[in-house]
Amino acid sequence: MKLSVWAHQRGICYQTAWRMWKTGKLPVPACQLPSGTIVVDDVPAAGGVGLYARVSTVAEKDRLDRQMRRLEVYAASMGWSVVDKAAEIASVTNENRRGLQKLLKNRQIRTIVVETPDRISPSGIGYLDLALQSDSRRIITLDDRFSTKDDEESLEEILDMYCARLYGKKGSSAKAKAVIAYMREKGEDLGREEKPEADEEEIVF
Repeated sequence: MKLSVWAHQRGICYQTAWRMWKTGKLPVPACQLPSGTIVVDDVPAAGGVGLYARVSTVAEKDRLDRQMRRLEVYAASMGWSVVDKAAEIASVTNENRRGLQKLLKNRQIRTIVVETPDRISPSGIGYLDLALQSDSRRIITLDDRFSTKDDEESLEEILDMYCARLYGKKGSSAKAKAVIAYMREKGEDLGREEKPEADEEEIVF
């Protein structure tokens, strides 16, 4: 679909969507035709979505909850239908992660959304994503869609889109900033901290 149509469906102005595409922050694949028209590949919105969150140790369980909330906000902002989600505590080298296996085996899930590639594999998701694409499935990572180094700014962009869908474009930015301010006041960790990998008890939601 055209970028203008995609922007209208999500309650954001075309100029904002164009700037997101121009700076590499558009949360869906897109390309520019020779005519100049920007076309958005919005396939994930048409299929079921699975959300996957992982941390390495039990001590990081609070970060696991926040990681999943970021994924939920992102999926909601895109209007995607979440079929299933999994959050687990396990080493990235553990090949028997039941939560990830559950999402991969679910044929209703056409897109798996994770925060960063290392939530799935220490070497990235390239080969796994290629294998899934051969079956018209894919993996989307938030750090691919929001390339800024400032995690708080990325979260604010996601919240801005979500607020625009709920309340309209007018005032959505102010509402997003208010949510960020509230989270900061409550001591929420808006960034991502990496801890040494360690095998711990596995918890699957």
